[in-house]
Amino acid sequence: MTQIVILTDFSGDMGFARTAGAYRIATELRLAGYEVQVIEHFADLAFKDLDLLKRLIDKFVDKDTLMVGISSTFLTYLGSAKAAKASKGLGFYGAASLGHPLPDFEMIEIFSWIKSNSPKCKIVMGGGKASHQYAIGVDVFVTGYADSSVIKLVKYLEGKNPFFQFKTRKRASGGTYMLVDDDQMASSFDFNHSQILWDKSDCINHGETLPIELSRGCIFRCKFCAYPLNGKKKLNYIKDPGVLREEFQRNYELYGTTHYTYADDTHNDTTQKLEMLYNEVYSKLPFKINFYTYIRLDLLAAHQEQIDLLKESGLRGAFFGIESLNFESAKAVGKGLRPEKTIETLHLLHEKWQPDISIQAGFIFGLPHDTEDSIRTWIKWLMSKDNPIDCVALYALDIKPNSSVPWKSEFEKNYIDYGYRFPDGAHGHRDQIWNNWYNIYTGLSRERVVEIRNEFLTQVPTRVASFGVPNYLNLGYDLKDLTSKSRKIAAPDTVRRKAAFIDRYYQRLLAS
Repeated sequence: MTQIVILTDFSGDMGFARTAGAYRIATELRLAGYEVQVIEHFADLAFKDLDLLKRLIDKFVDKDTLMVGISSTFLTYLGSAKAAKASKGLGFYGAASLGHPLPDFEMIEIFSWIKSNSPKCKIVMGGGKASHQYAIGVDVFVTGYADSSVIKLVKYLEGKNPFFQFKTRKRASGGTYMLVDDDQMASSFDFNHSQILWDKSDCINHGETLPIELSRGCIFRCKFCAYPLNGKKKLNYIKDPGVLREEFQRNYELYGTTHYTYADDTHNDTTQKLEMLYNEVYSKLPFKINFYTYIRLDLLAAHQEQIDLLKESGLRGAFFGIESLNFESAKAVGKGLRPEKTIETLHLLHEKWQPDISIQAGFIFGLPHDTEDSIRTWIKWLMSKDNPIDCVALYALDIKPNSSVPWKSEFEKNYIDYGYRFPDGAHGHRDQIWNNWYNIYTGLSRERVVEIRNEFLTQVPTRVASFGVPNYLNLGYDLKDLTSKSRKIAAPDTVRRKAAFIDRYYQRLLAS
């Protein structure tokens, strides 16, 4: 009897990766005595082989299943005038950044299949994008960190928690749904001493790269960013060193894991934190950890002692959110490093880190002060041979002021102050969730920003780097080959390897 099934997806990369959230929740449920099955890459699977997904549902969902959870964090709800027209007004789910389209009616078919196996089962959506405004067919939305609230919810579904606190909301299409929004920061949960406890049913491969939470929240408040623990105090919500050592050691003994993707919003937020991890965790392990994480470039520029410390600690891939080489735009969102200092620091890192540590950097088009000319001016450097970045990620600015996610970025709360408008000029219009903004000061629209982004996508460096490296390692690629400057990964080979990997994973689930 599987009491709880969790569907999750992270198919926005050609490699294979798991994310921490679904397994963090599964761990707490398992510790509370529930049998839990996590199913990976469900949206990608529904797009490619809906019948196989139904077979997996038949395998794990029966009359005793209490809930099927959906992790929303890497599941994008896509929308546009074209998509709305094609779907007769219905929205689309997308499997991470690959954007595999799942029309609402197809999601409803999946939900109906679940309900046919377990009529009392609730469809529960949680995670970072658990927005209850447009999702159709979901019974319960859980917002914020759900380590504690999910246990209370499941006990309520069992009939054992009659005083459980939730809100009832009317659905525009008719009926009601539950909204669970208590303790969104999980302040009652002892995060510092928590772990992810992997289970046989998770089908972990020997040597597989795994996610691990080192801390929660970010000490910064970038104006485009919206998460519940943004602006936390330094050294808050950081794992106990002994707990981390135990988790690393257990995963090594059980699975041979030495490569990790860190769930850590700003890994180098303080030198004190990095020194603690080196002195009390890494140096006391009988094996070497290799990790891939988010790093803040301006902190490395200001605290250059971190550069060698990170390499010695086991950093193998860094993702920098540089956002813009237009100083006024970068400063406007909270990234105040001048372009010349940014470039100087990147060259320093290349000198000290290559070939051991790959560098990926993200840039956002459409920030305040961005014009088409200013973007074209600084992006030329990204395409030049002088650029030491291994992989460049380009994004269009997202502003969703009418999203029902409870936390909002500064831009979403006060977008008018920064010159952003929406086509009808009205607050609360449905289209606002689709990001179709324009800026009255710069003349740019999101539609034009996307066109500029697409123009440059094939011209910027795109070697496997940062979080991509461990995802490709899971498919059997060699680390030295991945980090070699001359190495080019052939897409057909990757597609073949990933398809075989995923197929083996699903066959193990069916055989369990």
